[in-house]
Amino acid sequence: MASYAKLRSGGWGLRGAGMEPGATVTVETKAGKRKEEVVGKILWTAADGTQIATISGGAGETDGGGNRYTGRSCTVCGCKEAIDKRGYPVGGVRILRSGECGDCYEERKMGY
Repeated sequence: MASYAKLRSGGWGLRGAGMEPGATVTVETKAGKRKEEVVGKILWTAADGTQIATISGGAGETDGGGNRYTGRSCTVCGCKEAIDKRGYPVGGVRILRSGECGDCYEERKMGY
């Protein structure tokens, strides 16, 4: 029987023993409910055999975190905000709170 575990990336994974990637395991929540999950990548194995793994298709496996910033697109022209490999915005196009990029905002403000 496995349980859910919070991963360093912020997503949720599995804690258990004897898990294999691709295998289906039964997970018991703190509330006592049971659910079937597919084991993704094994992230860590302790000396006593306890393992931490991602959930196949879950946020921990696909993008490294549940709350990872992926950038936004301009609602007017569709240009994308540039992000680095860690997910932080970098120089270049910035999307404002209005959902527009800086250029589209300036054009709208100037009446073009």
